[in-house]
Amino acid sequence: MFRINFFIVFSSIIFIFHATGVAARSASLNILQIGSINPGFTAGTCPTSPDGYQYGWHFKFRGTQTSFISISCSFEKAGKITKMVQVPNNQHAYVFTPGPDKLQSASAVVNGVETMFLLSNICTPPTPTSSMNTSKVLTTTTRTTTTQPKSSAKNSAERASGEQASPGKASGEQASRGKASGKQASRGKASGEQASPGKA
Repeated sequence: MFRINFFIVFSSIIFIFHATGVAARSASLNILQIGSINPGFTAGTCPTSPDGYQYGWHFKFRGTQTSFISISCSFEKAGKITKMVQVPNNQHAYVFTPGPDKLQSASAVVNGVETMFLLSNICTPPTPTSSMNTSKVLTTTTRTTTTQPKSSAKNSAERASGEQASPGKASGEQASRGKASGKQASRGKASGEQASPGKA
């Protein structure tokens, strides 16, 4: 009975090995990348986190013959995280933290020949850009100034001066006329005086 059970278990292992190509095994992060921080490590692109987190950690293998089955990462602030996003295939594993953090360790169960994986890049939230649309209203005051030519202004001034001088001139003319009339009257009076002796 023991031999039969052993044969069944051994056959099952062989079947799984042939079905997957290589039996599942453990893999660990490159020891030189333990202690990597986000932000601070090489930046790249990441898919959308199902939890809405924007600090991503992208893990991958050097070759293309090994894939992730599961992963477990330990962070300084976020603690242990096992949830991953695999895009574009299961040779990549994206893990997300809610904020900036430091990677303390990472291990995975993999299907393939490689036993070490790498931190390829990290992702950070986009830098917000402040756009201020400042509208300046310019008020333009238009002043209309009429400037007369110098010759016209001079003529107008001379004309005005002449008009002011005309009354005096007219008075002088009237006085001259009165003076002439007085002279004529004096002459008539003298003629009358000359005629008076004859009358006598």
